[in-house]
Amino acid sequence: DSPVAVTHEPIETWMTRLDRALRSAISTNLDLALKEYPKMPLRTWLFKWSGQFVDLVLRIRFTSDLEDVVRVTGQRGLPAYLKKMNRVVEEYSQLSRSRSTMKPSELLVLSNSIAHELHARDLVSTMIGEKISTVEELENFPMFRTTMNADHSCHVKMFHVSSRYGFEFCGNTAASLITPEFFRSARGIALSAVFGGHNMLHGRHGSGKSELLR
Repeated sequence: DSPVAVTHEPIETWMTRLDRALRSAISTNLDLALKEYPKMPLRTWLFKWSGQFVDLVLRIRFTSDLEDVVRVTGQRGLPAYLKKMNRVVEEYSQLSRSRSTMKPSELLVLSNSIAHELHARDLVSTMIGEKISTVEELENFPMFRTTMNADHSCHVKMFHVSSRYGFEFCGNTAASLITPEFFRSARGIALSAVFGGHNMLHGRHGSGKSELLR
């Protein structure tokens, strides 16, 4: 039997250390999941990681790929990128045909991933219609952009506001759907932050207040 560790430190001290250790572990695993993504078959990669890591990696890769396309080829590269995204959606569609053999946790990850890819595809289609051609225009486009920096910090950006991702543990939970109501609430918070104001979410039931905070 393993002995139980006993400490005389105040609970605030060791709970703070535990919290830091958990956040560090999440950051380390996110970095690993990001590196493994292009090296593994999609199905293998998807079901190796929990929904939190899959959602984050897909968002980071989408932001990185999109910025690279616009930076290198401008508006001309977006239609080709949209075709690539259509192929990815088709690959997910092929995976979903074997859902009867999947575990509930795998179905949740797959469902989150399909929702993300469809939303991302719609964003790119809208960008083509609005003739987005520079990274600066991309920064003014109404969307969330998630980035992983060289120091392994993760940021969620909207317009010119950047918030550091907290690395709280969420596990295998359903990802937030980016509905118009959800985005309007987030946009209000972002603009309020720019002008140094405070925020109070208000709206009818089901408008996305709880999802936004989560």
